[in-house]
Amino acid sequence: MTGFAAQAIKGWGTNVIYSWSSGFPFTVLNSNGALSNINIGSDRPNQIGSVSLSNRTNAEWFNTAAFVAQAPNTLGNERRNQLFGPPQRNLNLSVFKNFPVREAMSLQFRAEFFNLLNQPNFANPGATLGQSSFGVISSTATGADMREIQFALKFLF
Repeated sequence: MTGFAAQAIKGWGTNVIYSWSSGFPFTVLNSNGALSNINIGSDRPNQIGSVSLSNRTNAEWFNTAAFVAQAPNTLGNERRNQLFGPPQRNLNLSVFKNFPVREAMSLQFRAEFFNLLNQPNFANPGATLGQSSFGVISSTATGADMREIQFALKFLF
């Protein structure tokens, strides 16, 4: 293939960045203040069952019935950071090509796609026992962006 068609089709480059991470850890806390009376921060409740669910949804990310408030003046038995929020995934792609202008000059065309699959990345669920948002994912993660596409021309010399 030669001529304009060859110039348009050959010589493209790509960059791909795919990131995947497990969810961020979090701890369930009591909503009714410090029941333990030790004054070192929020209390953790008692865990009385398994937190696992066979079918997690944003409306119920973990088994909320597995937690109850501990008795006054006692510490709860829930482990710190034992629960994990939803995984975070992202695919970024760029496609580019250099078009020669003169001996040491070229024009680069770039198309860049951020969050190409438009994958929503959700925040951790509500983790405060007794609140209406307990176990519910109601927002996206900080910094989770919708798909963005940008085009650019760059003069290289």
